[in-house]
Order: sequence, then structure tokens, then C-alpha cells
Amino acid sequence: MRDMELFSLVFGLLAQEAPKRGLVGMEYTQRYQPTQEGINDGPTLYAFKVGAKRYGYRGVKQIPDIDAPTGMKRIETQAMETTLQFSVVQPIATGMGDLTHSDRLNAVASVMQSPDFQKLLIANGASILRITEVRTPQVINDYSQWEENPSFDAVFKHDDVWIDGVQEAKTFEFRLYAL
Repeated sequence: MRDMELFSLVFGLLAQEAPKRGLVGMEYTQRYQPTQEGINDGPTLYAFKVGAKRYGYRGVKQIPDIDAPTGMKRIETQAMETTLQFSVVQPIATGMGDLTHSDRLNAVASVMQSPDFQKLLIANGASILRITEVRTPQVINDYSQWEENPSFDAVFKHDDVWIDGVQEAKTFEFRLYAL
């Protein structure tokens, strides 16, 4: 599973499961996109990749494939741990019933830890190893006001799979020599 597949899977499952926890009307997108469109007006969950770690040894196997020109294909599998950081951007909560940035992010973390989300994630070839605590540092926003900027990290386990053809042996010479 590549990065874009992981983002697409996580955002799709969040869009499906988050409304069950009251998170209606949220958008999901990657942070640090190469566009200059500005931030969204409504509540938006942003995610970006913090890092990836290859875990264990790479698995290689060759299996018959009648569609391949050589009749064989090679499948290489590498277990990966990919860390994504999530944060929320939304208008500042002013009413008593409004969700703050931290409230919304805690709800997202709760959705990701739910059995339904986990089951769907595993069915699609990934799983969550851990979700960190929600950190809430205070930052100065564009209007010189203090604003909370909460975030949490989630570590996903998935497999990177590469499929290649196997080189065909053109010639083979067998020679025996006396020692």
C-alpha cells in the first residue's frame, strides 16, 4: 500500500464512520499540498505523513504466472509502519455547544479506535498500531490571537507490495571439471 492509497483509505473510512459520532460536515484532506487555495471555511481534518519505517525483512517469492512472458512473476513484500499526524482547522468555537479544535480531534481519535473502523481498516489491508495523546499547544493565529492547535499521531501498519516479472534465462551451460 502506497502513501496515497493509505490516505485515501483512512479519509474514506473516516468520512463513513465519523458521522456516527456526531462529526457531520467535516472535510478530510492532506496538509501541505502544492496548491495555494487557502484553508477551508468549515471544519477540516488535515493529515500529513511524519515518517515511514520498514519493519522486519523483505519477503520475496516467485510464483507461476501464465500471463507473464517468462511464465513467472516475483512478489516482494515489505511490512511498513507509517506515521500520520492529524490536526483540525475550523472557526474558533464561541458558543457553549460548539466543538473546539481539541473536542473534534478527540472525537476523530475515538472514531479511529472504534471496533468498526478497525474492522474496516483490517479488511482493506492495514491496521492501527497506536494513537498518541492529543497535544494542544497554543499558537498565535493570523489575527495575532492565541489559538489552540491540537494534533495527534497515528501509526498504521501495512504492507508495501511490488510485483515484477522474472528475468528469462536465455542460455545455460553445464560444465563439469575434475579437481
